[in-house]
Amino acid sequence: MFVDLHMNIIKYSILVFLILPLYAEVDYNSEIQPIFDNSCITCHINGGAYFGGLDLSSYSEVMEGGDSGNTIVPFDHENSLLWQYVNSSYMPAYGSGIDPLTTDQINLIAQWINEGALLESNECNLTTEDILGPYFFEGAPLRTVIAHPDEPGQRLFISGRILQNDCESPISGAMLEVWHPNDAGCYSIVEDCPTGNPTNDYYNLRGKMFSDLNGQYNFETILPGYYEPRPRHIHIKITTPNEEVLVSQLYFEDDPFCESDPWCQDANDRIISLEENEFGLYGEMEFIMNSISNGIILGDINFDNLINVQDIILLVGIILDNIQPNNFQVYAANINGDTEIDIIDIVQLVNIILNNFFKIIIFNNIFWPVLSIKSINITTIE
Repeated sequence: MFVDLHMNIIKYSILVFLILPLYAEVDYNSEIQPIFDNSCITCHINGGAYFGGLDLSSYSEVMEGGDSGNTIVPFDHENSLLWQYVNSSYMPAYGSGIDPLTTDQINLIAQWINEGALLESNECNLTTEDILGPYFFEGAPLRTVIAHPDEPGQRLFISGRILQNDCESPISGAMLEVWHPNDAGCYSIVEDCPTGNPTNDYYNLRGKMFSDLNGQYNFETILPGYYEPRPRHIHIKITTPNEEVLVSQLYFEDDPFCESDPWCQDANDRIISLEENEFGLYGEMEFIMNSISNGIILGDINFDNLINVQDIILLVGIILDNIQPNNFQVYAANINGDTEIDIIDIVQLVNIILNNFFKIIIFNNIFWPVLSIKSINITTIE
């Protein structure tokens, strides 16, 4: 029955791959910045003080945008405000004495944006997509150990980083959702699967987690089993704080079923090499997102790029169940990273805000403010 079910799923699934190579042929420093220097920075300089808050004097300023928000949408020149303005001859401004950009210059800017709006010419490939499959369900718990210790199968540890489209800059607070079949090739929720989980966990072998400040993630599970004719695989869905989404799958080196599987055949960047030690199998995978977002600052619960009393109010509301946080607010509010949002996180948040003025310690279960010369983490005195 399981075989027929999976065969029908494969037979009628639509394969959608999005392979976006970031092979940048346009170099920003030598080709794009000179255009801005010659035609734009008379007005767009000094933090954009002269025109719309937009500074075009450097790459970082260009990517930061202006009063209207981001002026560059990587890979999409038509929806990039900067291209729209120069293409419509709105900029350089009429009467400025500066000639409009030439067609070649406008096309070069468009090409640069469509190649990812990178700072330097390099070769950096986005992680390719894969099918979502029929077994994804919302609501998986926040956890990095998604297999119970008694779950049958070989223990598997996967770690890596979630990076921006330059293949270097980390994305913090990206949500990673993981699900896969058990050792017998059976998915929880949709099938009656044998399990070693004594609590009969509804979300067995499913979980979600967040990347840390360095973009690092890790999870522990078991090596997924086969179901004919698919190779072993793990489903992944990554959502950045800016809501860029990557749906993909991980496969494993030397899997004999990969050769006949159309999805695995096109997943060269997602085939993991495993090493074994006394605890189980280990593998690493870096995910390159189509994103230029740095991610979330811990403590910035309202995402205004400030950490202040408004975040404390939100945090108290979350703890008192007066506010239902979204996934990313859960990450931002769990400041000490213990998966629980409680009074300790309030103390941590106050420490961050007070920074160089006070620290807060716990003595005899009472919170005490103490003068401090630098920011520190919460201290507990037994």
